[in-house]
Amino acid sequence: MEICGLIFPEKCLKKHLDKRIKEGVIESIEEYISKIKETIKNAEKVYLVRQFSDCKDKLVFYFNSWSVWVLVEENRIITAFFVREHSMENFFDKRKIKNGLKDDCEEESYEEVKDNENHRYTGFIKAVQNRC
Repeated sequence: MEICGLIFPEKCLKKHLDKRIKEGVIESIEEYISKIKETIKNAEKVYLVRQFSDCKDKLVFYFNSWSVWVLVEENRIITAFFVREHSMENFFDKRKIKNGLKDDCEEESYEEVKDNENHRYTGFIKAVQNRC
C-alpha cells in the first residue's frame, strides 16, 4: 500500500495493524492510515535513527504521541505506533538508543533533524510531508 508516497508492504501493514488493534489504540485500517498521514504531515519532531539490525538510516516522524518509522533508502514505512513514554527521547532512552548519531552502528543512536537545518534528509522529509 502507498501512503504519502511511501510503500507500506501489505504483509507488514497487516501485522502492525493487527497489533495496534489488539493494543486498543486504533479500531480500523482507516484509522491507522489516518494516524500515519497525520503523524507524517504534522510531525513535531523528526529523528534520524541507526540500529544494530541493519545500520540503515531510518527517519522517525513524531506527532501527538504517535511515531512513524521510515526506512529511507527503500522509501518504505517500517511501522507506526503509539508511544507510551512521555516523549520520543524517553522512548529512545528506555531502549538504550543513544543521542548523538554514530556512523559505525556499534551503538544504536539517533539525532533530531531540525527544521531550520540544511540536513541531508530535509528535502526527503518535506517531500513526504507534502504528499500527505
